[in-house]
Amino acid sequence: MQYQIFVQSQSQQSFIASVVGISSVTTEVKTEIEYSHPIPQMKYAGILANDPSFDDFMEKLTLICEQANLEVDI
Repeated sequence: MQYQIFVQSQSQQSFIASVVGISSVTTEVKTEIEYSHPIPQMKYAGILANDPSFDDFMEKLTLICEQANLEVDI
């Protein structure tokens, strides 16, 4: 897999690097060169792409989230 990385200057001494389209995958780096190293979370991207049980996992995760939301709403 390949991802586009967006690098934005935060200050003269730091940059924010994020994966385009995945706003939750963001890191702050001190140099522009440093952003070329993988963002730690990226090593997990796509690991379930060929897992036949992924849909079941997502259904169970959805139920857990819905139940948790109901508990918070009560």
